[in-house]
Amino acid sequence: MIEVNSNLKLEYDSFCFVTGSENLLIYDGGGKVLAYQNDSLNILDVSHYWRSSYNSFNFFRKKNIYSYGGYGYFSTRNNIISFDFNSKEWHNTNAKPSINLNRKDVIGHYSMKKDQLFIGLGWDDYDNKYSDAHVFDFKSNKWTKYAEIENVNDQPYVVINNYTSPMIIKANEIIIFDFLNKKYISYYSDLNNLVGIIKGHYNRKTKEFIFSRQIDGKLDFHTISESQFLIGEKKLDSFKKNYFPHILLLLFFASASIFIVLLFRKKKQSNFKKVMVNILKIESSLSELDSLFLNKIIQEYPKAVKYSILMDLLDDNLAYETKVKKVFNSKSSINSILKMYISSNQDILQIKRNPSDSRIKEFYITR
Repeated sequence: MIEVNSNLKLEYDSFCFVTGSENLLIYDGGGKVLAYQNDSLNILDVSHYWRSSYNSFNFFRKKNIYSYGGYGYFSTRNNIISFDFNSKEWHNTNAKPSINLNRKDVIGHYSMKKDQLFIGLGWDDYDNKYSDAHVFDFKSNKWTKYAEIENVNDQPYVVINNYTSPMIIKANEIIIFDFLNKKYISYYSDLNNLVGIIKGHYNRKTKEFIFSRQIDGKLDFHTISESQFLIGEKKLDSFKKNYFPHILLLLFFASASIFIVLLFRKKKQSNFKKVMVNILKIESSLSELDSLFLNKIIQEYPKAVKYSILMDLLDDNLAYETKVKKVFNSKSSINSILKMYISSNQDILQIKRNPSDSRIKEFYITR
């Protein structure tokens, strides 16, 4: 029986371990810091329950707690904050990246030897997935691009908290990441009962995993030992290297030089013009609804089209949530067709927030 030395109501699935510490826990959502000591949970902070940094990466560095990112209240975060045991409060650091790393469900690893924080993968507010990894060096106080992690973020996954290395599970696959050596190990097994897992934690003392599932509106928990969990076919893969061998590098610069010369000879055609040149082929590949949306976006170009305007083109009898889902699904299918016909690896149809009102989302064709 765990005692709680306060009148704070606790639910097991609402907090997680701080990676690198055996007894510190943080409420999933941020703010509250707890210590498990002598079979009791003691509250260490004077904060409140934020509910604004779910699925943040929490780690122990130089006898302090740090937390990266997280999401809540319809936004994601990319800053690093630290907990001061003396004041019992959280404080901002200067470690905010200059690039956009606002993502949820990132995997993280802190290297004590290098004093570096590694962050990778993740999804943004529009369910765009990322395969890149970045590193923050605490000595230089700088973020840099680190690597690409290929063939991993192709479907939703669950991040497992507090394992000795970053870990995710998806379908019947368990993946463990080694950031320092740019490798990852995959375990495939039909014996692993991974279906429906919404959270997972690892206990470093008992070497057991505890998983939670939502069954018939209630949380169900079960534990499994590390030796029983990491079974099945094992495969080692490498991250995509973020550099070229010397010979390829020379070829790259030679090709780039030729490309630059040709670029000045012929003016680059905009994405919109490419779309219009191939519009008949594009429309023949779109559904009736997708074609309706694309025509509206083309009519308004170069202005962006508000999410609500496209929703108004749908049947009034549809529920609001259904309209939102249909518009978002159409965006993905339209974008795939546009990329195919104008031979682009980049998204052509994108979403941004209205400069006057950040609550409003807008569609636009990139230049």
